[in-house]
Amino acid sequence: MPRPRTPIAKARATGAILNHPARYKGGSNTAGTAEPLGPPPNWLTPDQGAAWDDLASTLPWLNRSHSGIVGITANLMAQLQSGAASVTAMNLLRLCLGQLGATPADAQRVEMPSVEEEGDSLADKYFS
Repeated sequence: MPRPRTPIAKARATGAILNHPARYKGGSNTAGTAEPLGPPPNWLTPDQGAAWDDLASTLPWLNRSHSGIVGITANLMAQLQSGAASVTAMNLLRLCLGQLGATPADAQRVEMPSVEEEGDSLADKYFS
Protein backbone atom coordinates (compact mmCIF):
# COMPACT_ATOMS: atom_id res chain seq x y z
CA MET A 1 0.00 0.00 0.00
CA PRO A 2 1.41 3.45 -0.86
CA ARG A 3 2.34 5.93 1.80
CA PRO A 4 -0.40 8.49 2.61
CA ARG A 5 0.01 11.98 1.14
CA THR A 6 1.81 14.51 3.28
CA PRO A 7 -0.55 17.30 4.37
CA ILE A 8 0.31 20.58 2.67
CA ALA A 9 0.74 22.33 6.04
CA LYS A 10 3.33 19.73 7.06
CA ALA A 11 5.06 20.04 3.67
CA ARG A 12 5.37 23.79 4.20
CA ALA A 13 6.71 23.33 7.73
CA THR A 14 9.30 20.73 6.75
CA GLY A 15 10.34 22.39 3.50
CA ALA A 16 9.16 19.49 1.34
CA ILE A 17 7.07 21.91 -0.68
CA LEU A 18 10.27 23.75 -1.67
CA ASN A 19 12.04 20.54 -2.68
CA HIS A 20 9.11 19.20 -4.74
CA PRO A 21 6.84 22.14 -5.69
CA ALA A 22 5.17 20.26 -8.56
CA ARG A 23 3.97 17.61 -6.15
CA TYR A 24 1.87 20.15 -4.23
CA LYS A 25 0.88 22.52 -7.07
CA GLY A 26 -2.77 22.86 -8.01
CA GLY A 27 -4.17 20.72 -5.27
CA SER A 28 -4.79 20.71 -1.62
CA ASN A 29 -5.73 17.85 0.62
CA THR A 30 -7.98 20.29 2.47
CA ALA A 31 -10.14 21.11 -0.57
CA GLY A 32 -13.76 21.77 0.21
CA THR A 33 -13.13 22.68 3.82
CA ALA A 34 -13.17 26.45 3.41
CA GLU A 35 -16.87 26.57 4.29
CA PRO A 36 -17.30 28.22 7.71
CA LEU A 37 -18.29 26.23 10.77
CA GLY A 38 -21.77 27.74 10.79
CA PRO A 39 -24.46 27.72 13.47
CA PRO A 40 -24.86 24.88 15.97
CA PRO A 41 -26.89 21.90 14.74
CA ASN A 42 -30.46 21.40 15.96
CA TRP A 43 -29.61 18.29 17.98
CA LEU A 44 -27.56 20.33 20.48
CA THR A 45 -29.28 21.69 23.59
CA PRO A 46 -29.22 25.47 24.18
CA ASP A 47 -26.28 25.13 26.61
CA GLN A 48 -24.37 23.01 24.11
CA GLY A 49 -25.23 25.49 21.35
CA ALA A 50 -23.76 28.29 23.47
CA ALA A 51 -20.58 26.21 23.89
CA TRP A 52 -20.51 25.68 20.09
CA ASP A 53 -20.75 29.45 19.53
CA ASP A 54 -17.99 30.00 22.09
CA LEU A 55 -15.71 27.54 20.29
CA ALA A 56 -16.51 29.09 16.90
CA SER A 57 -15.61 32.58 18.11
CA THR A 58 -12.53 31.51 20.08
CA LEU A 59 -11.06 29.23 17.40
CA PRO A 60 -11.43 31.05 14.05
CA TRP A 61 -9.62 28.33 12.06
CA LEU A 62 -12.48 25.86 12.54
CA ASN A 63 -14.50 25.07 9.44
CA ARG A 64 -17.36 22.79 8.40
CA SER A 65 -15.14 19.70 8.34
CA HIS A 66 -14.62 20.09 12.11
CA SER A 67 -18.34 20.03 12.95
CA GLY A 68 -18.32 16.47 14.34
CA ILE A 69 -15.59 17.02 16.90
CA VAL A 70 -16.90 20.51 17.69
CA GLY A 71 -20.28 18.93 18.54
CA ILE A 72 -18.63 16.44 20.88
CA THR A 73 -16.55 19.20 22.46
CA ALA A 74 -19.61 21.46 22.90
CA ASN A 75 -21.47 18.61 24.61
CA LEU A 76 -18.57 18.05 27.02
CA MET A 77 -18.13 21.78 27.69
CA ALA A 78 -21.82 22.09 28.59
CA GLN A 79 -21.46 19.14 31.00
CA LEU A 80 -18.45 20.80 32.62
CA GLN A 81 -20.19 24.17 32.94
CA SER A 82 -23.25 22.57 34.54
CA GLY A 83 -21.08 20.71 37.06
CA ALA A 84 -22.14 17.27 35.79
CA ALA A 85 -18.86 16.28 34.12
CA SER A 86 -17.06 13.20 35.38
CA VAL A 87 -13.29 12.86 35.41
CA THR A 88 -13.57 10.74 32.26
CA ALA A 89 -15.58 13.47 30.52
CA MET A 90 -13.04 16.11 31.55
CA ASN A 91 -10.21 13.98 30.15
CA LEU A 92 -12.11 13.52 26.88
CA LEU A 93 -12.72 17.29 26.76
CA ARG A 94 -8.99 17.87 27.19
CA LEU A 95 -8.28 15.51 24.30
CA CYS A 96 -10.92 17.15 22.08
CA LEU A 97 -9.55 20.62 22.81
CA GLY A 98 -6.08 19.38 21.90
CA GLN A 99 -7.35 17.98 18.60
CA LEU A 100 -8.94 21.35 17.80
CA GLY A 101 -5.72 23.23 18.61
CA ALA A 102 -7.33 24.93 21.60
CA THR A 103 -4.58 24.24 24.14
CA PRO A 104 -1.33 26.21 24.42
CA ALA A 105 0.74 23.18 23.43
CA ASP A 106 -1.41 22.38 20.39
CA ALA A 107 -1.96 25.95 19.19
CA GLN A 108 1.50 25.92 17.60
CA ARG A 109 0.35 23.27 15.13
CA VAL A 110 -2.54 25.35 13.79
CA GLU A 111 -1.95 27.17 10.53
CA MET A 112 -4.27 30.08 9.83
CA PRO A 113 -5.12 30.62 6.17
CA SER A 114 -3.64 33.87 4.94
CA VAL A 115 -5.22 36.33 2.55
CA GLU A 116 -2.06 36.41 0.40
CA GLU A 117 -2.20 32.65 -0.22
CA GLU A 118 -5.80 32.85 -1.38
CA GLY A 119 -5.05 35.87 -3.58
CA ASP A 120 -1.98 34.25 -5.10
CA SER A 121 -3.85 31.08 -5.98
CA LEU A 122 -6.62 33.06 -7.68
CA ALA A 123 -4.09 35.11 -9.61
CA ASP A 124 -2.28 31.95 -10.67
CA LYS A 125 -5.55 30.39 -11.74
CA TYR A 126 -6.64 33.25 -13.99
CA PHE A 127 -3.38 34.86 -15.15
CA SER A 128 -1.04 31.97 -15.86
